[in-house]
Amino acid sequence: MLREYFLALLYISVFVSIALSLAHSGFRRVTSMGAGVLLLCATLLPLVDILGDFSIDNSLSGILDGIDCDATDSAIELAFEEAVAEYIADCYGVSAECVRVRADGFDIGSLSAERIYVTLSGEALLIDFNRLEEEVGSTFASGGECEVSVSLG
Repeated sequence: MLREYFLALLYISVFVSIALSLAHSGFRRVTSMGAGVLLLCATLLPLVDILGDFSIDNSLSGILDGIDCDATDSAIELAFEEAVAEYIADCYGVSAECVRVRADGFDIGSLSAERIYVTLSGEALLIDFNRLEEEVGSTFASGGECEVSVSLG
């Protein structure tokens, strides 16, 4: 393939040099511009073949095949639950170990859940349940529903 390409380039160069030597003085400028375009196209032809084989879909397919979407979704949901628990702990001045959160119907696009279940234990039992349900429900639950329960163990 490479041998044929260089032979074609040699033939084009010979043709261009003969055409330039036979051209009248008035047409010399036009002939040289045409010859330059012809040589440029001939030298860039292999690049078109190389770039034609490249595809973004082919180059990314190997990377995207290694990603487990279910595991990624679960990790994002877990991070959301931990963030809500830390938010509650910070707002009410309790330790994060006393607050557990479970999100039901989590939506990655809006980073919210249809319903949020909060379980309080230890020092977090002194939090006003009604205020907590209202605040967490309006802030993090797309359905506005939050249920607070107690763990005594």
